[in-house]
Amino acid sequence: MFSFSLSYKYAYETTFKTDNIQLGEKIAHGAQAEILKAKYGLDDAVVKTFLDSTHKNTRQEVEIIKQLNHKYFVQLYYVHQDMLVMGFDEGGNLADAIIGRELKSWEIKTRITKEITLGLAYLH
Repeated sequence: MFSFSLSYKYAYETTFKTDNIQLGEKIAHGAQAEILKAKYGLDDAVVKTFLDSTHKNTRQEVEIIKQLNHKYFVQLYYVHQDMLVMGFDEGGNLADAIIGRELKSWEIKTRITKEITLGLAYLH
């Protein structure tokens, strides 16, 4: 892991320094962003860096994520133009777990379905 130190604005308008962040390995890369595993203080986190911060979808995603504050959505630590720092769950990708048959118990599948439904209800 390596650290970096710059000054950014927190999503809720409080200023802080990013020297609390230690970047780690790249865990995902797509057409519009790459995601690095990180530490934010003592918390596991991810840093999502958008490859084109001017792209319409990037701006839309950032604005939507900034407004989310719910236990069934990932916690946003802060945002800056082309970068999001968010909470990280070691459990991995939900779609991979469901499709990959890692979730064998119907009780677990039912609980996850309920939580997804509650998250979607929050969005509407």
